[in-house]
Amino acid sequence: MKDQELVKALREHAEWQRGNEWETPITLGDDLVEAADRIANQQTHILALQKEIEGLRAQLPRWIPVTERLPEPPEVVKALEAKQDG
Repeated sequence: MKDQELVKALREHAEWQRGNEWETPITLGDDLVEAADRIANQQTHILALQKEIEGLRAQLPRWIPVTERLPEPPEVVKALEAKQDG
């Protein structure tokens, strides 16, 4: 069951409970509504965090695998030793 389906089902159960309050625990409807609200809010928060993560990933430099491009060969520098007479 997807989150939105779960939220819908919880709200329907809460509505049923309110119509049949003598057959169910008194706080069941309130608990179901709170659970549905919390799931809906968490889903909204998750989506916002996913967008933020995507934005941060876009700022990272792209890693180039060696299979796409070989590294540049190292530059060879020869050092000469100078002798001074003295």
